[in-house]
Amino acid sequence: QRDLQWKFDRERLADSLRSAQQLRDIEDQRTIAELRAERADTRSLLLGGGGLLLAGAGAWLVILDRKRRRERFAKQAAQLEAKALRAQMDPHFIGNALHVINSYLLVNDARSASDLLSRFAQWMRSTLENNRLDEVPLSDEVETARTYLALERARTGEKFDFSIDLPDDEATCRTPIPTMLIQPLLENAVKH
Repeated sequence: QRDLQWKFDRERLADSLRSAQQLRDIEDQRTIAELRAERADTRSLLLGGGGLLLAGAGAWLVILDRKRRRERFAKQAAQLEAKALRAQMDPHFIGNALHVINSYLLVNDARSASDLLSRFAQWMRSTLENNRLDEVPLSDEVETARTYLALERARTGEKFDFSIDLPDDEATCRTPIPTMLIQPLLENAVKH
């Protein structure tokens, strides 16, 4: 009976140890599965965070590049506008007009010098103001043309006469036309 009891206790102990070992194995497998899931979650978070970081950096670089391009284009536009203005306001013409004014002053013809200087200031003002616009009313462009032709006439020693006739129709006078459309034609007509 003792042998039987001892065998029984031994088998029960062995079963108990096997059961405990199985429980430890199951617990270890569960811990391993949790660690793998945790590592997978961490890897997913790192990959997702890295992806978001890369996407954010890419978006920031695109925005920065667009801003730089806009600034560069704005700078180029300003340079081209200044260049166009310089081309429109012929430096040779300006110098000649000022020399004519000076010659009137030297011969003590203050009235002619003052008249010419007033016209020159009016032409400069209208040229600078109209240059900022894409279109101006026909009447403004014609007035600038009249002033320009008066200056050219004085500069050339009154070698030509001119007249500009417009209809009295107010709608025609308000018709918008591109800025500085007429003056290059007048310059060519006077020079050639």
